[in-house]
Amino acid sequence: MERPKRRKDKDNPYKLSYGNNNETYMITFIDNNIELSNLEKKIVKEVLPKFFKYCGFEDTKKLSYQIALHTNTKHYHFHFSFIEKGPNYKCSDGKIRYRRKGSLSNKEIKFLKNEIIHVIDRHREFTPLVISSNQKIEEIKKYFKSTERNFILRNPNHLVLEENILRLGKMLYDIRSDKSGKIKYNSIYNKEIKELTKNIKKYLFKDRNSELYKKDTEFKDSLNRINNYFYSITKGNNISLKKYKSEYSIKKQNYIDNYVYNAIVNHAFYKFGKLRDKKGNISDNDILQETILKIYNKNRKQTKYDLFLNYISHASKQKQYKNKYQVEQTIKK
Repeated sequence: MERPKRRKDKDNPYKLSYGNNNETYMITFIDNNIELSNLEKKIVKEVLPKFFKYCGFEDTKKLSYQIALHTNTKHYHFHFSFIEKGPNYKCSDGKIRYRRKGSLSNKEIKFLKNEIIHVIDRHREFTPLVISSNQKIEEIKKYFKSTERNFILRNPNHLVLEENILRLGKMLYDIRSDKSGKIKYNSIYNKEIKELTKNIKKYLFKDRNSELYKKDTEFKDSLNRINNYFYSITKGNNISLKKYKSEYSIKKQNYIDNYVYNAIVNHAFYKFGKLRDKKGNISDNDILQETILKIYNKNRKQTKYDLFLNYISHASKQKQYKNKYQVEQTIKK
């Protein structure tokens, strides 16, 4: 795929090299990478505001501007015009006045052309990366939707998880005056509740053999690819890489973290409420779960399945489930 040739410039590798066939390269570059209607929108929303700032205008909201992209000639080109609604141009003496000179300098024109190239590059390379990252987010979210088959918070094989969810649900139930409706994690100010919620999340994501761990790793890899893209763009433009990395990565990571935290607190509150509504009725399964949990907390090397078999069929009366003493202690607890 042909694209505009660039001059080798260690200070700005994205600076255009304007050769005799540059217009032909530009047409091929544009057609292969972006729709013209999309390009027009990006020039209006992304390129021109940045261009006006570069030219010395203080506030783009105090400007009125329009563009027209022409494709009915040998070469693509666009016309744009703008007017100042009030004094908005920072003069050499530091005062804000109208810009008296209407023509653009060669430096300003080259900046505008470079920004258009950048916006096409971003559309071609950055947009697919964002789409991939968003897909990874949606895959992680499925593990925290109660309507999905792989809803991870309803997993009876995780005894520690069950115990912590019920503890969290009780704490939430104790501090909430409104016993209905959704809970927003960021509106919780109780440090103990927030800490337990974070610990539950860590517990879920730490298992390296789980599908959730793999999905989370893929998500983080997608963020790294985006950060690598920003590095290639910012390297020659005197823009801090850390600024771009933190702005995008932290925003996306915070989004999925808050989604998971919200899912945990709402599930815990709902589950504890359902158990509380039983009004003290104890089922055989309640006894079994509590007995197994009690022993599991003493010996976490055993699986729930092994504990169950021990209580049902073990030769030793001390390890059988139907042992009278164990059942009595469970009911008392």
